[in-house]
Amino acid sequence: MITTGKMNLNSINTEDKSKELKSFSLGGGIFLSALAGLLYYREKIEISYALASLAGAFLLIRLINFKWILPIHTVWMKFAHILGVINTRIILFLVFILTVVPISLLLRLFRKDILDKNLQKDAVTYWNDRPKKEMNIRHYERHF
Repeated sequence: MITTGKMNLNSINTEDKSKELKSFSLGGGIFLSALAGLLYYREKIEISYALASLAGAFLLIRLINFKWILPIHTVWMKFAHILGVINTRIILFLVFILTVVPISLLLRLFRKDILDKNLQKDAVTYWNDRPKKEMNIRHYERHF
């Protein structure tokens, strides 16, 4: 069952939930192991031991009973959702700044009015006349 466009872990069938939890615990264990190795390489020994222990716990939980990881997975997914919302806004802001603003500045610089917004007080109508096209049946056969 999907509610309000978001997929909840409780709404996924049990096989998919099991697969998701196994994947999460394995991925978390591998990531924490790699991070521990990197910190060990950079001579941050105490932190690397703590992360290696946490990685071992993730992998051990996967072997014993992967369902124990569900609370951590739930918190992580909520955090990931918040990060996704923030990143979306940052990306959309950057796209706007890098595309719309320069185009707007160029149009103002060259005094172009794409929307033809100039009001003419003596105009009776603002409709634009379109050239008449000859209508034939072939025009309707192939739309694209």
